[in-house]
Amino acid sequence: MKLHLLQKKSLLACKVQAIQNQSKTIAINESKISIESKFGKEKRSTLNEYGLNWYAYHNNYKDFYMVSYINNVANGIYTNDPDFYMKGIHSGSTITEVKNALGQPVEGS
Repeated sequence: MKLHLLQKKSLLACKVQAIQNQSKTIAINESKISIESKFGKEKRSTLNEYGLNWYAYHNNYKDFYMVSYINNVANGIYTNDPDFYMKGIHSGSTITEVKNALGQPVEGS
């Protein structure tokens, strides 16, 4: 019971932090122009084995995000930011929570 309450407090803290830092959030389907207006130009770009570029944004590795784009619209996000929160997903979300928030993955992924 006590752990459950601590988890709720942690989730609430993530939500509060996300609201406080709304200008520094990234979302799927957000434009590259919008993301770069908040984070500046990418620090580097890395090509993956599928031919997709991932663009890294950070401030001395604080607020570290990697974003992939299709037609200059974010289609993938990676972060190790413990304050990241999007559509009910946060650092530490389970696979079930992610699927409940975003739906089933594309077949073959």
